[in-house]
Amino acid sequence: MLTIEPLGTNIVLPAFVVGYELTGTRDTLIDEWTDSPDWLFSIEQQAGGHGMVYPTVVGCVLRLADNGQHCLGDVSEVVRGFRSMAEDPKINILRRDFPALAKLVGTLGDRYDKAQLLLLDQFIGEYFSVPDSSSGIEAFIRSAACDPLDYFYGWQMMHATVVAEPRQLYEHRNSIVVDQSNIGAIDLSVHSLFSSATIGALCEAAKRLQLSELGVFFLWENSD
Repeated sequence: MLTIEPLGTNIVLPAFVVGYELTGTRDTLIDEWTDSPDWLFSIEQQAGGHGMVYPTVVGCVLRLADNGQHCLGDVSEVVRGFRSMAEDPKINILRRDFPALAKLVGTLGDRYDKAQLLLLDQFIGEYFSVPDSSSGIEAFIRSAACDPLDYFYGWQMMHATVVAEPRQLYEHRNSIVVDQSNIGAIDLSVHSLFSSATIGALCEAAKRLQLSELGVFFLWENSD
């Protein structure tokens, strides 16, 4: 299975991920799955603003930029807003154009409170009909329990094809891991839609990886 560390790539996020949060180490099981679908990823996220933590989710990636047909406004604007929150946050742009997001950036790893989650939901809700947020920290949000098909049916899923030999990042990892330094070794595309078949495949993946509790997560690149 392909593992992606999205920080600094400026191409994978912002995105919703439908899948599973890893609560313990599953690196071995992920590494051993060499014939996984090309739309199934392990996303090793950096989150928490300046108080960094490293949650991992396994699932399908639904990038906002790929799904403008489902957007209630200008998809490039919502993408620009979240990308303005990345590594070196563009505070002046956020304060001027995205004041809600300006209040959610540069945190110290604290969990977002209800007021912050509401700000986030109100902002995203101007563009997409998606589930409410239930908890999270900067750059890593868990959505409220829902049927993902109610919100994401027909959304474009991200696929990846290895087009060059990626530079090996970790000697102890057998699977391909890409980050901003070798992201050019893979070609990211969209050519299938999220559907009930996707849910079925995710459930089968969960059995193989010993995971449970299918969920929806929203990720963007972290500030640090």
